[in-house]
Amino acid sequence: MPLTPMPSNKLKPFRVVEEPPIVSVYCNGSRLAVGIYDFRFLFAEVMMTSGGEVVQVDRVSVVMSPQHAKRFIESVAAKVREYEDRFGAIPEEIQSEDEEPKANASPESERGVEDPLKVP
Repeated sequence: MPLTPMPSNKLKPFRVVEEPPIVSVYCNGSRLAVGIYDFRFLFAEVMMTSGGEVVQVDRVSVVMSPQHAKRFIESVAAKVREYEDRFGAIPEEIQSEDEEPKANASPESERGVEDPLKVP
């Protein structure tokens, strides 16, 4: 007997159950591979070695269907818009550690208000 998808108006709310341990990975680099059946997001950490070489260390790969990838990207885009509405535009250029802050720094950072999204 073939499976038929449930109409979207019949979906019931669901409860998120977090089974420990939940893996948390820092990511400052990523790649994306696309196939006919799935999207593969590869998340990495780019860092400098003690010898001064810049390396990219692959940390995790997340594979999802094209349908879920589309919803995921829409969700991320919505959260970026919310972030920018609250904290200002995210600069697309990277500032080196020895540079002075740019003129578009948020008023919160100038007053010493702690960044609520900063990972300890």
